[in-house]
Amino acid sequence: MPWSGSNEEKYWLDWLGDRPWTTLFVDGNHECFPHLAELPVSDRWGGRVQVYPDHPSIIHLMRGEIYDIDGARIFAMGGAASHDKQWRHARLGLVSRGNAACGGALCG
Repeated sequence: MPWSGSNEEKYWLDWLGDRPWTTLFVDGNHECFPHLAELPVSDRWGGRVQVYPDHPSIIHLMRGEIYDIDGARIFAMGGAASHDKQWRHARLGLVSRGNAACGGALCG
């Protein structure tokens, strides 16, 4: 969800924010993690979440958290084994957080 703050990204945040539903997402391995880290953290559904201040219906389910949503128990696990690390640029925030076992909550 969070990438660069571009006009295209803002368009899609506005678009999602105007939908009649709540959008929940788990970060993967291509998010701009410094941008995600700036979002406020709060508790919801028994776990920690980050909500876009200007788009309260877009909610980041944080890695390693367990949520109880409408009777369903959900574990949030993000990331993936990355095959593109050699092309990443730290200035864009595309840093190594890909593997959930080593970049997410499972390894601290």
